[in-house]
Amino acid sequence: MDKLRVIPFGTSSGRPTATRHVSGLALDAGSDWVLVDCGEGTQQQVMRSPIKLSRLRAVLLTHLHGDHVLGLPGLLGTLAMEGRAAPLRVVAPAGVRRWLDTMLDLPILGLTFDLDVTELPAGDAADPASASAAAPAVELGTIAGFSVRADRLVHRVPSYGYRFVEPDRPGALDLDRAVALGLDAGPDLGRLRRGETVRGVRPDQVIGPPRPGRVVALLGDTTRAAASVRLAADADLLVHECTYAAADHELCDRWTHSCTADVAAVAAEARARHVLLTHFSARYADPERLVREVRCRLPAGSTATVHAAVENAPVDIPRP
Repeated sequence: MDKLRVIPFGTSSGRPTATRHVSGLALDAGSDWVLVDCGEGTQQQVMRSPIKLSRLRAVLLTHLHGDHVLGLPGLLGTLAMEGRAAPLRVVAPAGVRRWLDTMLDLPILGLTFDLDVTELPAGDAADPASASAAAPAVELGTIAGFSVRADRLVHRVPSYGYRFVEPDRPGALDLDRAVALGLDAGPDLGRLRRGETVRGVRPDQVIGPPRPGRVVALLGDTTRAAASVRLAADADLLVHECTYAAADHELCDRWTHSCTADVAAVAAEARARHVLLTHFSARYADPERLVREVRCRLPAGSTATVHAAVENAPVDIPRP
């Protein structure tokens, strides 16, 4: 996958505003894409975006709060009306299957395709921090070409973040060395790339080690959590909720969200290269205030970039 990008569909916390939709975000790998969260109005945002519903491969919900899930029934119904036949994978905390089964038992959606549902452990909702600390990460296998892992965050209800890892790329070919060793710049190089020894030249003599794929961490609602750092370790892009400014940190404890100081701490410890803020409280008309706060709280010497998500503005994820 040469081109990799995220497209934010909603950036508002809790409820939509006159200018912001609620949570939803696409991870677009070109031929396929994954939707993370599906708040109210997400499908209309998708239709305004450059991606097509027909390429959707999976929906991953971070948690079962309304501002992250209430757009899913409408999206599923639209997919059915468009005649989708391919199964759709749905990953979410435990309880999503019961919710979907209730709708499927009623003449609401009329699905024309199967749902492949994976439920993540709910754990102890009474003590989110302890539940997060005790919960093992969940390996979800390959989704839309990525290796995907889920890890439990710290929120009022079970909430997860997802780590997407792109496959390694082949090592770089040293063309000058290959030619110097007597190989032709044509079929010989193709055979070498397939692992063959050509005219006595081994692949490892002219092809470097595999180059790691890009890493994207997309987090659900959370206070500062060790799982956030694990998910974002050396990430090329970290998408982190930033509901409050640092001066309003007491609200983080009340509502189990993050402020700018929390985001900066996670980004620094994880060594994330790029940070995209989202999930802004309606009290902040201009999220650039939050961006500036995160930037100034990063340690001296940090090269991480920090930006605010803009709805339906694609963010390309460069190779390191």
